[in-house]
Amino acid sequence: MTAAVALAALVLTAPPTWSASTPPTAFQHWRYFSRVESARVISPSLVRIELPLAVYGRARSDLADLRVVDETGEEIPFAVDQPTTQSAIVWQPTTLSETGYVAGRYTQAVADAGTEGSTHDELEIDTSADEFSAWVQVEASDDEQTWRIVRDRAPIFRFTEEGFTGSLTVPFAPTRSRWLRVRVSGGDRRIDIDACSVANEVNTPPTSTVMATKLQTTAEAHQHQTWLARDFGLPNIPVSTMRFTVRQPEFYRNVEILTRNDGAPWEVVGQGDIYRDPQAGTSLSIDFPENVGRYWRVEVFDRSDLPLAGIAVDLLDTPRFLSFKTQPGHVYSLLYGDAQAVAPQYDFASITTVDERARATIVALGRPDALPPPPPPPIPWTESHQVILWIALVAAVGVIVVLAARAMR
Repeated sequence: MTAAVALAALVLTAPPTWSASTPPTAFQHWRYFSRVESARVISPSLVRIELPLAVYGRARSDLADLRVVDETGEEIPFAVDQPTTQSAIVWQPTTLSETGYVAGRYTQAVADAGTEGSTHDELEIDTSADEFSAWVQVEASDDEQTWRIVRDRAPIFRFTEEGFTGSLTVPFAPTRSRWLRVRVSGGDRRIDIDACSVANEVNTPPTSTVMATKLQTTAEAHQHQTWLARDFGLPNIPVSTMRFTVRQPEFYRNVEILTRNDGAPWEVVGQGDIYRDPQAGTSLSIDFPENVGRYWRVEVFDRSDLPLAGIAVDLLDTPRFLSFKTQPGHVYSLLYGDAQAVAPQYDFASITTVDERARATIVALGRPDALPPPPPPPIPWTESHQVILWIALVAAVGVIVVLAARAMR
């Protein structure tokens, strides 16, 4: 069989030895399961599943009751990963302006770090000067008018004749300001600034999954507010981002985000602003710490303005992926829905890396199937044999009466 045929053989070809009516004995308290589709393999393989709403809504909110089992009911080790924002430092050249020299005081240049708005906290000076020691002051500005000092005195030097390659890097307080004014004080010596590079912190957020689209406007909104709501029909649906669509060309609104489960009060879990402005730009997304709930509501504070034209809201979250290793000839299922389960602890998360699991083959999860309720606890012997107990009690009383009569004689 060729490798291509082997990969194409990821299909279910044999039914499991347990069914919805006869779950594995060790998992009789679990309420739901989903078959892992395309999980019968002819060679060992690392696979992963993106957890769907059906699992979030039926499992515990902390997912401690997730279990992977094969067709025999054997428990399979796994790991659950949630991608996070990746940060990297990227050195970027700047455009210099207002370069000059004030005799006996300093050399100056204004570095334009660009319009990306990235956070930077370090710059590197390129100069043709050699055999020197100097001090550097760095100021930041958002408009090239008002400046604030982000580093007062930082040393730089270069002594190549003495074997020192030098240090021309200057750390400073983190800032998103576009313009940086650099002043190099070298005493009576002029130290020209030929170029500058800044270290930008580039954050790459993980790809989010849309949990719900187009929330419905509700008539329950308070005066001067617009409410948009969603009932998922299942509890514990995680959300961490609200993404807005608005047709109105210019606006600025404050927003609150609330959630709750059945029987619980509404809780504010996020706040922010959405706007579209010629000067400030556009912001149509609000991130907040991940929270879970069945009911979600977005409250837009219109104040004295008319409600926003064409407003719509999508709910998003960073997905979770469950990874495990398959073996030839086996089929697998995911069990969930035991409120008393304790989170398992496997070696699997340590003997595989996050990168390995991220590169695993994606497989799908079938629809949720209900498992029968757990068997009732056994009836105590004393309750199931009450007649025998009554007979024994009557006999004991009779013996006591006989003994008492003999004692009185």
